[in-house]
Amino acid sequence: MHIEIYSDGSTAGSATRHFARTCADFELGGYVDQLAFVRVYIAGPRLAVDGQQPSCQVEVVFDGGAIVSERAVDNDLHIAIYWALERAGGTVAQRTQYAAWPHDTLSPGELLAPEQPASPDLEPDRAA
Repeated sequence: MHIEIYSDGSTAGSATRHFARTCADFELGGYVDQLAFVRVYIAGPRLAVDGQQPSCQVEVVFDGGAIVSERAVDNDLHIAIYWALERAGGTVAQRTQYAAWPHDTLSPGELLAPEQPASPDLEPDRAA
């Protein structure tokens, strides 16, 4: 999994970048064989001058081209990074779990009417 970290000017020092990379490895490392790359965009302390909170935007790109994007905002830049990556990890988990489910092979035209039994041998239980 290739991780790219982007930040505005003096926002992310080496410690903050290391934190973001470590969180990305932890939250998304289990899906490394399904992901092309991860982009982490950090907008931090310089925003406070304009009255805005630090934020982190995470984009996860699957090998097939699908993209997951999550964003978190918090007064603490490290918490924003953690939350964004945690949310991205949850979304990736849901998508990969859904993709692994067996798909229904019936088309809508092949569905049975509600009053029609699935098999002639199976009649509704009317003893009650």
